[in-house]
Amino acid sequence: MRDRSLETLDLIKIVLMASVVLCHSVAFYGGGWFAPCILINDNEYLGVFSKWLGTFHVEGFTLVSGYIYCYIRNDKGGYRQFWPFARKKAKRLLIPYIAVSLLWCIPIGNHYFKEDLTMLFHKYFLGESPSQLWFLLMLFWCFIIAFPVFKMSTKKQITMVLTLFFTGTIMAMVVPNYFQLFTAFKFFCYFWIGYTLRRGFVSGKVKIINVCGWFFLLINLISFALVREIVSTDLSAKIVRLLLDEVSKCVGGLMAFYILQGIFARIGIPQNKIKLIVVLTFTIYLIHQQLIYILLWNYTAQINPFLGALINFCVSIVLSVIISKICLKNKYSSFLLTGEARKYV
Repeated sequence: MRDRSLETLDLIKIVLMASVVLCHSVAFYGGGWFAPCILINDNEYLGVFSKWLGTFHVEGFTLVSGYIYCYIRNDKGGYRQFWPFARKKAKRLLIPYIAVSLLWCIPIGNHYFKEDLTMLFHKYFLGESPSQLWFLLMLFWCFIIAFPVFKMSTKKQITMVLTLFFTGTIMAMVVPNYFQLFTAFKFFCYFWIGYTLRRGFVSGKVKIINVCGWFFLLINLISFALVREIVSTDLSAKIVRLLLDEVSKCVGGLMAFYILQGIFARIGIPQNKIKLIVVLTFTIYLIHQQLIYILLWNYTAQINPFLGALINFCVSIVLSVIISKICLKNKYSSFLLTGEARKYV
C-alpha cells in the first residue's frame, strides 16, 4: 500500500524553504532584520506578511524532520546506535555550518556590517546569532535530543517536551544562547509533533484530512492577529502575547503540513524529478540571505518595496541555484555544502 504522506514530504520541504527565502526578501521593508540601509519607502503590509510567514516556515520544516525521523527509526529500523547517528547528523549539518560560515557568511557580513573579531567569534564560533545558519545548529540539537526522548513513554515525552520548551524560553532571555541550544529546546516541540503525527498515522489514530489544515489556518490567523493587538507592557499581557505567539506557531506548522499534504497528494509529481530540487533547496537556504544583503545595499532598498521584495526573492533564488549547481558539480565543494562528497549535477 502506498504511503502518500511520505511521497509529499520533499515537496513540502521545498515550499517551506521557499517561504523562508520569501520571508527574508520582504522582512526588511517592514522594519525587520537590520537598518543600515536608508529606505525611501517601507511598507507595513509587507512587515505583517513577513511576520506571518515566520509563524510556520521553519516550524513546519522542523515538524517534517520529526515525521521523517519517526519513519526511519520506527518503520525502517534505522537510527538505533547513537554515535553513528550523531556522526551522520554532524556531517550533514555541522560541516555545512562551518564551511558556509567561514567562506560565505563572515566575508560578506563583515563587508557590509563591519563586525569586529569579537562579534564574529560570538556570532559564528559560539553560535549565538549565526545569520540563517542558526537553523542547522538548532536541527542538529533536535536530532540529538530526540534519541533519548523517544525511548521514553508518551507521558514522559510530553513532560520532557514542555520542560525543554519553557527552559529554552526562559534561559534564552537571561544567558547567551550558545550554539542555539536553547532555540533547539523550544523548537523540539515541533519535532515532537511531527514524530507523534507519524506514529498516529501508522497506528491509524491520525488521518491526513484536508479540512484540518484549513482549521489550523483559521486558528493560526486568529492567534496571529491577537498577538498584533496586544500592545500593553504589563507582565500579564506579555505572558498572554507569548502564549498566543506560540499557539500561532504550533498550529502554523500543522497548518503547513496538512494543507501542503492535501495539495501535493492530488498532484502526484514523480519523486525522481524532485530529488535534485531538494538538494538545491538546502543549498539555496545556506546562501540566499547574503545575496539579499547585496541586493538591498546596492539597489532594492531604494525602490518600491513590493518591487524590491519581488526582485530580492527572484534574484536570490536564481543566483543561489546557479552558485549551488556550480558547487555541486565538484565533490569537494559539494562536501562543504552538503556534507556528502559526491557530484549531484
